[in-house]
Amino acid sequence: YKKIYVMLGINEIGNDIDSTFASYRGLVENIRAKAPDALIFLQANMHVTFDAQTSFINNERINALNQKVSTLADKMSIFYIDVNPVFDDADGNLEAGYTSDGVHVLASIYQKWSDWYCLYTIPTT
Repeated sequence: YKKIYVMLGINEIGNDIDSTFASYRGLVENIRAKAPDALIFLQANMHVTFDAQTSFINNERINALNQKVSTLADKMSIFYIDVNPVFDDADGNLEAGYTSDGVHVLASIYQKWSDWYCLYTIPTT
């Protein structure tokens, strides 16, 4: 593979952040071992809407995991990319109109997401 995109952790956000991050780091190490020449793009987990937040699933915890994930990027072959600024409202929550459940973006938003990827990835030959 030339490029590998990883976006994981939203389903584990209610668990211990350090444990989730340790598993994430192990996955990245495994990917690197199996695809040493690939560019790896670690994607921030998207925020949830204001109304979807609970004491365990909330943007503060998502940001904590995202911050840890960002430390894995070496900016040479492993990159951290964060789409939240594209999808967040003025208060830093997932824009309510982009989702029906407060967590997952609607299919109608995928083109906007795809266009964003094209701006924040590195072409390979």
